[in-house]
Amino acid sequence: MGETDAIPEFSKAKPGTASDLGVANMSALAAGPDIRSAREVFAIIAIAVVVIGSTEIALRAFNVPQYIMPPPSLIAEALVTDFPIILPQLGHTLVELVSGFSIGALIGLILAAVITQFPFVEKIITPYILLLVTTPMLALVPLLILRFGFGYEPRIIAVALASGPMVMINAATGFRRVDSGKIALARFYTPGTPSTSIFTVNPGGGTPSVLIRNGRLNFDPAWSANGNDLAFDSCPRTSNCNIFTARADGTGVTRITNNPYFEEFPRWGPDGDRIVFMRRVAGNMDIYVKHLGSGNVTRLTDSRAFDEFPEFSPDGTTVAFGSNRSGSYDIWTKNVQTGQLTRITTDPHADSYPSFSPDGSKIAFQSTRGGNLDIWVKDLSSGQTTQVTGSSVGERYPTWSPDGARIAFTRTQNGTANVWTVNVNTRTFVQVTSTTSKLGYVTPAWQPT
Repeated sequence: MGETDAIPEFSKAKPGTASDLGVANMSALAAGPDIRSAREVFAIIAIAVVVIGSTEIALRAFNVPQYIMPPPSLIAEALVTDFPIILPQLGHTLVELVSGFSIGALIGLILAAVITQFPFVEKIITPYILLLVTTPMLALVPLLILRFGFGYEPRIIAVALASGPMVMINAATGFRRVDSGKIALARFYTPGTPSTSIFTVNPGGGTPSVLIRNGRLNFDPAWSANGNDLAFDSCPRTSNCNIFTARADGTGVTRITNNPYFEEFPRWGPDGDRIVFMRRVAGNMDIYVKHLGSGNVTRLTDSRAFDEFPEFSPDGTTVAFGSNRSGSYDIWTKNVQTGQLTRITTDPHADSYPSFSPDGSKIAFQSTRGGNLDIWVKDLSSGQTTQVTGSSVGERYPTWSPDGARIAFTRTQNGTANVWTVNVNTRTFVQVTSTTSKLGYVTPAWQPT
């Protein structure tokens, strides 16, 4: 590679490590478990009864003075007997709470929208948000009272300072998960110029945003299992391709292979430590695995056939790929531990580009068995194969949505490629990109959430 073709390696940090810490990563509520059964409800109530009852018994057993901490039963009794005294004050408290939360939530939502669109802003404000979150309100309220007096203002400001960062953190997490993650795709950048950029677009449609543009041929984007990192192949204009990774916002571009071969089509393993890809040597294509932790590369297939378009199963035990080792192109899988090969499709037409469903029960692939290039799905349990698309134009490059309900793919019509999605159950189609340029969008990859 010539000097002008080199891409700087901004970071050697392993994807998914502490270097990815940001405001939106701090939300515990965003990943909190749901209550899914009556047994769980009963367990929560029982634990609350035990905690409150134990507190009552301990306070009475040790004769703790009521002015230090009254027993829960006396608190409940006072709430009932003194409610006429409490009621007039309740209105003032509600005004302070509602006003403070409204102000804090508005500011939090605005900041969340800004940091999700401009990642650099998040890096600037993260230290200040951490400072607000970790500073006790008991330390701030006296200062606010000294400055603003004993009216509504100090309490409203205190509520806004307490609620604003929490709203911002959770809203930013939610904004980044809208519509099941973004779709990454590749597109030729400038007509007549041999360069390709990586873009992202919302699955519901819209204008794609540039993620990676560097004057090279960048293809085949693939998201890591947690959606925080991206792998892709990148080639200078006249030389070999190698595998690169980057963060989800396009920063931290890192070269992970550097060989005089064509290395293409990277796909992450679920552990975030392995990337499977295809390598072409002397006209032969085989499957390899790069171990990011050790740096080692393992050869997974070794045949005179073309083994291409590999993808890890969601549990990481097998790799699916397309191959002509049987005479026609079919979908195969190989167990990465035992080495067992399994032929998944046996149709005489060309089947290729396998994509596992999120639960690993199905494989979507492109095939010419319907007369045109269309998207098909193979149920690995029943063995049933179903045609998902069937138009008169070419449809290829399937990739599943995180919930397994939809498949994104590229449809080429009149020489122009655009990305579409289809609901696998209702067969409802949605056009995601709508370029009329001959330099269309290809190889979509749906971001996990």
